[in-house]
Amino acid sequence: MEKGEINTKKLGEKQRAILSFLKERGGSAWQEDIISHFAWASKYQYYMLARLKKLQQRGLVRISSEINPETGRLKKRVYLNQ
Repeated sequence: MEKGEINTKKLGEKQRAILSFLKERGGSAWQEDIISHFAWASKYQYYMLARLKKLQQRGLVRISSEINPETGRLKKRVYLNQ
């Protein structure tokens, strides 16, 4: 493993999937897009939020509140920290 590379072996399957989803989207996505992509039922949204929170605690992603230019509303944006 090279310097600056993140050890993804300790991450769960869904956490790795979230990171690859963010990489495909250019390193950032709206939080609601991530949840709608991975949680097929509303009862699983809580688990997706928990996974995002764990990734943020590990320092792999950054979640910030921003104004969506399309709607003018405040939403959360998830950024990849790599």
